[in-house]
Amino acid sequence: MFVQRGIVCLVGAIVLSIPLYALSGCSPVSPVEERAPEISSVPTRDAETSPQQPPSAPPEAVVTEESPAEVLSRGVAAWNAWREGKTVGELRITGATLVSATLDAVDLSSVTIDASNFSGAHLAGANFSGAHLTDCNFSDSRAKGGNFTGAIAERLDFSNADLVGVKLNGAQLTEVSFAGADLSETDISEAILAGVDLSNSTLHGISGWQAVKSVQGLNIYRVAMAPSGFKEWAVSHGGQRAAPPE
Repeated sequence: MFVQRGIVCLVGAIVLSIPLYALSGCSPVSPVEERAPEISSVPTRDAETSPQQPPSAPPEAVVTEESPAEVLSRGVAAWNAWREGKTVGELRITGATLVSATLDAVDLSSVTIDASNFSGAHLAGANFSGAHLTDCNFSDSRAKGGNFTGAIAERLDFSNADLVGVKLNGAQLTEVSFAGADLSETDISEAILAGVDLSNSTLHGISGWQAVKSVQGLNIYRVAMAPSGFKEWAVSHGGQRAAPPE
């Protein structure tokens, strides 16, 4: 009896030591594998709450200031308003094209003007006093009553211009052509008329001619209506009667 109980206990111990999967025929269950944490596509709280950067503003267009010539081309009112407060150094016009422009009573006093075309322009009462003028064309212009007092001018063309009553007193004129121009009632006192061409011009009622500082090279060929004694005086002081080249 004791032997049977021992056998039963031995068999029971063997059965208990056998794993259940061996008895059932199933494969052993592998331990749970560790998985890498998934990256969520949902934005984090920091991204949701961070302020949006404003879009960058487009670059501002560069504004180019008008040149004095461009301002003058817009007319007398624009020019006279623009020049207020400007220094003499800022008042320089170069290469302006103002053919037949209406510039009556324009204030161009003390302005430096180079290589500009005023042919046919309306300049009645224009103020050029103290201006520096070089290589400019004023042919056929209408500058009646204009003021050129103290102006310094070289190589200008005033041929066939209307210059009645113009003030040229104290002006320094070198190689300026007034051929065919009407200079009636013009004041030329204290002026320098070096190499000036007055051929075929009208000199009715000009004043101050006996006080002119220099007429060296002045051409008085066929001047019309000159004051009595003017031609003789001019020749005796260095003027000439030379026909203009054809």
